[in-house]
Amino acid sequence: MGSGGVSASGGSVVVGTGGTASPGGMVGGGGRSGGTGGRGGGTATGSGGSAAGGSGTGAGGAGTSGCASAQICEDFETGALSSSTWKTSQSGGFTATVGTDQAHSGTHSLHIVAPNTGNSAFITETKTFPATDFWGRAWLRFNGPNGGHQMYIYVTLSGDQLRLLNRLGSDQIKANFQKTDIFYTSPTTIPQTTWFCYEWHVTTSATTLYKDGVLLTTDMKIPGISGGTALSLGFQRFATATAAADLWIDDVAVGTSQIGCN
Repeated sequence: MGSGGVSASGGSVVVGTGGTASPGGMVGGGGRSGGTGGRGGGTATGSGGSAAGGSGTGAGGAGTSGCASAQICEDFETGALSSSTWKTSQSGGFTATVGTDQAHSGTHSLHIVAPNTGNSAFITETKTFPATDFWGRAWLRFNGPNGGHQMYIYVTLSGDQLRLLNRLGSDQIKANFQKTDIFYTSPTTIPQTTWFCYEWHVTTSATTLYKDGVLLTTDMKIPGISGGTALSLGFQRFATATAAADLWIDDVAVGTSQIGCN
């Protein structure tokens, strides 16, 4: 599937929220323990932008916890993106900047402002690749309408993408590969105006996804990958939407074992 549009006729597989078994055990979305300060220097690229809807102040926590040993443990508390970890891409009025209008923990998060037109803004890391078995976690907060095709987290492959978090015409959580255009769909929905924890585990044989510590099971496994080269988090629209939207991202972690939601 190219970036100019999407067909939903590729054999969607409806899935349910099921058990919590996973390699290394499941970690529930409990409270946050105290953490350390920000990591990394660098300068954030991109300009600000007007948020769609009220922004308010986030529920300030005590910093990133539980990921000190991970390859990436990012809480954005330096107030800027580390140029040694992240590359920022922005187009068509989409922006990705570190700010203080929302935070899952501490006082800062990455704020993606998405106009209603088809374009994108992402932060991308390559330092954890090559990888054949890796875990990731991000805390996310959405404010914006559903409808259309929107993508938020993906792994770059040679000539392809493993899209780990999509919406397509509804708030249901979806995953797919760009080339095959087969969607794996969960009845579990993406909530609005509240923080939630999203995790992914990618191996050469399978891809598994979790929301708030609960495994999103499928009756047809999402395939695994080999040869991934980068991980991107942000916001892409593939078509014009009814209104602008916001996405806040906080407490991002990537490693070789499950980080969990604590």
